[in-house]
Amino acid sequence: MRQIKASTFEELELDSLDTVELVMEIEEAFDTSIEMDGEIKTIGDVVTLIEKAIV
Repeated sequence: MRQIKASTFEELELDSLDTVELVMEIEEAFDTSIEMDGEIKTIGDVVTLIEKAIV
């Protein structure tokens, strides 16, 4: 069974605008800033960015 962290945004049918909105909501929820780059492809990538931002 595939872990959710390995799921890509494409598999979840999220486009680039959805990805930006998701990151913005995460920034607001965690009161932090996340550097967006083209390397954000999976849920795991977002989790890693959150972990780096809140540590």
